[in-house]
Amino acid sequence: MREINNPTVFLVRHGKTEFNKGNDEESRLKGTKFDLPLTDEGHEEAKKAAATIAGYPIASVRHSEMQRSAQTAKHIEDATGQKSTTDQHFDPWDVGGRNSNQFHISRH
Repeated sequence: MREINNPTVFLVRHGKTEFNKGNDEESRLKGTKFDLPLTDEGHEEAKKAAATIAGYPIASVRHSEMQRSAQTAKHIEDATGQKSTTDQHFDPWDVGGRNSNQFHISRH
């Protein structure tokens, strides 16, 4: 276990979903309208992040109510033994009519 002498916050982005493909041509804004689960690749990304975080003393694991966030947090919970809880402060922004738009279209 690594030692941390000062309070530290680790922020972990959720793993991949069907809307975030890794490039602006295919990736889409999710906001709050589309509560998408992780893809198989997203679960693997979350497990990898969890394995890294497990090497630190973790006091709490918090996530938004969105299932992609909860699924990512569950992997961290399993790796650290620290129960995860929902926290509305981590909820995504409501992007209104831009939900599901591709990133490159939403920039205009």
